Amino acid sequence: MAERSDPEFKPIEKEPKNKDRIYFCVGCGSVATLTAFFKTEGAIILERYCDACASKFNKSKPET
Repeated sequence: MAERSDPEFKPIEKEPKNKDRIYFCVGCGSVATLTAFFKTEGAIILERYCDACASKFNKSKPET
């Protein structure tokens, strides 16, 4: 498996044409509220997480 950097989290922003679209958390399947950007081997991986699953990545870091 490729090494991934610590993720950069950003809130999910919906465009007017996709305002009704629902994204789901890759960790638990509930509604996602954040998008995570992982940098790895020349690519950026995008995954979506709910607040609870995203907090597992940020345990050692202060919240911004």
